[in-house]
Amino acid sequence: MANEEEKIQNVPQTTSTAVAIEKRPQERFELTEDHYRTIFENSAVAITVTNKHEKILTWNKFAEVLLGMKSDDLYMRPVSTLYPEEEWTRIRSLNIRQKGIQHHFETRIIGKDQQTVDIDLSLSVLKGPSGDVLGSIGIMADISERKKAEKALGQSEELARGMIETASAGIYLLQHGRFIYVNCLMEEILGYSSDELIGKYSADYIHPEDRVAARKTAIEALKSRSVVEHEFRIVTKYMETLWISERITSIEYAGTHAAMGTLLDVTERKIAEAASKERTRQLETLLAVNTTVSETLNLPDLLESVLQKVLSVMNLSAAAIFLVEGENQLVLKAHHGFSTDFTRRLSRIGIGRGFAGRSASLRKPIIISKLMPDMRFDPIILDREGLQSLCSVPITAKGKVLGVMTIGSNESSEFKEPNVRLLTSISTQMSIVIENALLYEKTVQMAFSGELTGLCDGRYSLV
Repeated sequence: MANEEEKIQNVPQTTSTAVAIEKRPQERFELTEDHYRTIFENSAVAITVTNKHEKILTWNKFAEVLLGMKSDDLYMRPVSTLYPEEEWTRIRSLNIRQKGIQHHFETRIIGKDQQTVDIDLSLSVLKGPSGDVLGSIGIMADISERKKAEKALGQSEELARGMIETASAGIYLLQHGRFIYVNCLMEEILGYSSDELIGKYSADYIHPEDRVAARKTAIEALKSRSVVEHEFRIVTKYMETLWISERITSIEYAGTHAAMGTLLDVTERKIAEAASKERTRQLETLLAVNTTVSETLNLPDLLESVLQKVLSVMNLSAAAIFLVEGENQLVLKAHHGFSTDFTRRLSRIGIGRGFAGRSASLRKPIIISKLMPDMRFDPIILDREGLQSLCSVPITAKGKVLGVMTIGSNESSEFKEPNVRLLTSISTQMSIVIENALLYEKTVQMAFSGELTGLCDGRYSLV
């Protein structure tokens, strides 16, 4: 059975079958002149046809609408009169007659009311069998609204760019952590031109100690899509460190996520805040010392209390107080934090000798630091005491040196001008109290001993 079916299927088609296939109806649609006329008249673009002398022979309805002209205005009108002079010159320079066609170029035409209209123009040259130019067809699409929108957009962008470029804050745009835009003030703050910044990672300009915190803040802003504000330090092209206040948020730009930030240089504010904080600390320290020294006139207790307070409020490592005895001697009266060797060596020193004696002699602070070595003093003393710096400040009252206060720090930069001024203020406070304490001791001694013999009198024996 299978073989019989295969034979039937393989039998060639008869002539009658082939003819039947050929006679199947085929759909064909030929555009007549009326059809072309309908398309021509109802087209949504303006169409004009000119003769070889470039005069208008025929046009469609939309051409009349676009140009605001009627039949009497258009028939045999030189097509050149539809264009501003400079535009017609430009069109002729395109050599369209030689090319045969010119698609989609923008120009302007002049309507009946002398108003110019922006158009998109396509021109095709009509030629005869021998190649002679018979005329041309012009197709014009009104693009006035589009041009107005483009102009408005351009003006809006120009305005926005002008506002951004003249803004009082640095403005930047990041994608994948790299700059894709920076404004003028951003260039000024960082010291780099936009060409130097575009494509670079923003993190490269953040102070190394602040990069982790800044990155965390940026990630938070991108995730939450909210404005996040924080402060950090940057390093400029000129190796300056500036404090920056930044507001950063996530936006969509060019179809992907981006980060937009604005930043202000707040270095001066931070300096002022640090100075204010330092002044507050100094006032608190002076108040604490003043409270301490006013509690007693007992000299050993007084000196001990002052040292404890200075070490505590100034977070220092070591402190010592020397008082003048006799004409040229400084005697160590109180100390904390210094080694036994230090106190033994410097228990009594001459005025003008060593850093404490020199401070008393010059009546001004003396600083020894590993960062600022002094040829007169061997920094070995710092190594022995495990310190980075030492400062000696004279204690004076009424033009007379009463002693010297010496303090040590583990910070090499501890004794800057503000701290030295603070120590000088403390020494001034101490000088008054020390003078009073010394006077008190002398008065007590005189009250219980003979002024000339030094022997205890009757009042002392009754105690």
